[in-house]
Amino acid sequence: MFGVLGQLMAHRISKDVEADGRERSDFPIVCESCLGDNPYIGMTKANSDMCKICTRPFTVFRWRPGRDARYKKSEICQTCSKLKNACQVCILDLDFGLPVQVCDTALSINSNDAIPKSDVNREYFAEEHDRRARAGLDYESSYGKAQPNDTIMKLKRTTPYYKRNQARICSFFIRGECKRGAECAYRHEMPVNGELSQQNIKDRYYGVNDPVALKLLNRAGTTSRDLWLSLEKAYAPHSTSREYTLKTQLLRIEMHGDETPDAYLNRAQEYADALAAIGEPVKDKDLVMLAVSGLREEYNGLKTTITARQSPTAFSELHSLLSDHDYMLGKTRSPAPSITPSFTANYAVGSSSIPEPRQAQLSELAAQLSALGFQVSPIAPSGPQAFYAHICIQFFGL
Repeated sequence: MFGVLGQLMAHRISKDVEADGRERSDFPIVCESCLGDNPYIGMTKANSDMCKICTRPFTVFRWRPGRDARYKKSEICQTCSKLKNACQVCILDLDFGLPVQVCDTALSINSNDAIPKSDVNREYFAEEHDRRARAGLDYESSYGKAQPNDTIMKLKRTTPYYKRNQARICSFFIRGECKRGAECAYRHEMPVNGELSQQNIKDRYYGVNDPVALKLLNRAGTTSRDLWLSLEKAYAPHSTSREYTLKTQLLRIEMHGDETPDAYLNRAQEYADALAAIGEPVKDKDLVMLAVSGLREEYNGLKTTITARQSPTAFSELHSLLSDHDYMLGKTRSPAPSITPSFTANYAVGSSSIPEPRQAQLSELAAQLSALGFQVSPIAPSGPQAFYAHICIQFFGL
C-alpha cells in the first residue's frame, strides 16, 4: 500500500515542481544596502536551507556585497518576505529601511495575529499564499494598503547603509593572538556587547522586542539624521561583563616576543578607548604603569627609569621613549668601527711626505678620533704608500 502511495506522490511531484513544498526562485528579494555598492557581484544559488520563519526549504542566494564586506545570504523565503514587505537578508522594510516593529507601530498595523506561529498553521498559511501567487492573485498584505505618515517619512533611511556589510571582528585579535596584521580579512576592533547586539531574526520579523525598533521609537522626536547617527554609534551602554573583560585584558597585557612597540602601545590604547566608550575611562598614569609593566625584559632599564621619575610620564611619551631605547640598544650591540692599517698607513701622522699645514690638520683629526675612542698610531710609511698619500692629499684637499 505504501509503495503505491509513494509512486503516486513521486508522480505528483514530477508533474508539479511546487508539489514538494520547496520554493524556487531566480533572484532574491533584497534591499539596496544588502546588495552592496559593487555592480558586478556574483551570486551562488542553492536549494539547501530552510526558512528561519516558516522552516520550509527555499532557494538560498549567497554573495559578497563589496571588496571589504562579508558574505551575505538570504535568511527567509520569498513568501515570508512578501508578507512583511521585508528584505530576505536584513529583515528590514524594503521601502523605508526600517524594522518591522517600527512600521507596524507607525502605520497602526497589527500583524502578530495575522501570521500564525504554530508549525502546522504556519505551513498551511505559507502554502495558501503561494497558491494565490501562482494563480496571479495579490498577497493579502497590509503593508501595500497603508499610506506612509509623517513618522515613517521622518524615520526612513534615504540612502543605502553599506557599513553594516563590513567583515566580522577577528576573534584572534580579541585574544591578542592575530599575527596577520593588515592582511587579516576580519576587523581588528574590540566587540561591544549591549542591547543592540542582542538581535534575532524572529523578533525582527514578527516585530516583538526588537532592540533596534525600540531605540528608533524612543527617539522618534528627533530628526532622522541624528537618529541614524546615534544608532550607528550607540552599540551598547555600560555592561558589567564587558567592563570586567576589558579591565582584565588591560591588567594582563604583555608585550609579545615579536611585537613592535607601536603595535603594543596601540593595543593598550584600544583597551583604554573601549573602557572609555562604556563610561569607565582609565587614568593616563594608570595606563602608563600597566603598559610599562608589560614590556619585555630587554626594557627593564627603561622600566626603572620611568618608575623612578618624580614627575609622571604621559602615555603619549612612551612611543618616543621606546624608540630611543631601541636605537641606543642597537647602537650598543653594533661593533665599533676601527681604523684599518691601510688608512693609518696612507694618512699617518708625522709622515715626511705630507706638507706641514696638512700635518697640523691631520694632528687635529687624530685628536678628535682619539676623543671618540679610536686608537691612531703614528706610522711613518715609505715608498709608494707615501707617494700615493701625497697625491690623495693634493686631489681631495685634505
